[in-house]
Amino acid sequence: MKISSTLLYIIPFVVACLSLVIGCRDDDTTNDDSSPSTNSETTSQQTTEMSSNIPPVLENISKAAAKYKRDNALWPNYNLSAYPAYLIEKSNDDNAHQGYLINPKSVPSGASEITDSRWSDIKVYRYDTNAKKAIDHIGSQGVFSLDFSMNGESHYAQIRGSNLQKAYNMRLYSHEIFHIFQQKWQYNSNALQDQNNYPMNKELLSLQLLTLKLIDVSVSTLTQDQLRERLLAYVAIRDREIQIDPSSQKLVKNMANYQENGEGTARYIEKVVAADIGIDSELNFGDTDRGIFNESRLNSASADEIRGFFGWGIWYSIGSFVVYTLNELGANTFDTTEDAEALYTQARKFLSPTSDQIQEALTKAKRDYDWDEVTTFAEKYAAKL
Repeated sequence: MKISSTLLYIIPFVVACLSLVIGCRDDDTTNDDSSPSTNSETTSQQTTEMSSNIPPVLENISKAAAKYKRDNALWPNYNLSAYPAYLIEKSNDDNAHQGYLINPKSVPSGASEITDSRWSDIKVYRYDTNAKKAIDHIGSQGVFSLDFSMNGESHYAQIRGSNLQKAYNMRLYSHEIFHIFQQKWQYNSNALQDQNNYPMNKELLSLQLLTLKLIDVSVSTLTQDQLRERLLAYVAIRDREIQIDPSSQKLVKNMANYQENGEGTARYIEKVVAADIGIDSELNFGDTDRGIFNESRLNSASADEIRGFFGWGIWYSIGSFVVYTLNELGANTFDTTEDAEALYTQARKFLSPTSDQIQEALTKAKRDYDWDEVTTFAEKYAAKL
């Protein structure tokens, strides 16, 4: 189906990992900020009853604000701290929800500033008044909203409740706020989103799994030549996917390529921030999806989960690796991506490979990344659809 420009890049991050357990890495909670702080020594400029339940993500947001003081530190003309946010600590009691405003453009009446050395690079205000309204706006099954209106201004709103601890962290915050920035981008009118009809057979699943293998690496360990080699392998694999795509809508070309632009770039921001502020110990764009090669997860995965991953979630990681690699190799990928050119198209133009080089790259990738294991898993996943 065709999608509007306002919806193209705002489908929830949680689809890719939190609700699709087959693709998530086993150590996803490492250095996470999902548990409430228990040793807060907060002071307030106004008399405000404080609790030890202050969102721990505040400290990481402040670290990111300090790290990326310049607008173009993460992406040209993008500043993570420029977007006002409303973080909610959800309670079972509708009268006890807690709200925390971050960097509001204007301070509403009744909001009390909270000062703490742990978040000295951002402005934080305790403001419970609209917490219930934000929760209702987000909905019972939701975690965040990109456009919660409060006091005449739009805010990013995010909930953490006891059953949503892993969702409420810096990864989600940095990923989803980047989607707000993306709303200023150009969009390709050919872009589609049709997860239910995305083509999946043994060979296509094998090629997707092969791509996951080649991007699962600490990128700081790679030389420019090694990055270029992996980028060429990605292009060769995608060429083959496009060639054998049996879907009438040509969804590899018209869906996968543009999902990488939208979700891949947001995952890129998410991963770079996590590595830069110490949530992740290394920058690896493929580590999140290692669970796809876990036999027990494969056995327990439903057809809907498998389709959700290979027909949606997989392009977060792949796109993030491609945009990182293009940038590292000197391509003008940031501006070109904003102008709606697919990352795959950019990579192909940048490398300008011959047909022989494409074939050699595909053959080498199969040899280097255990094609036998890849096809074995692909066959098992295909059998469950």
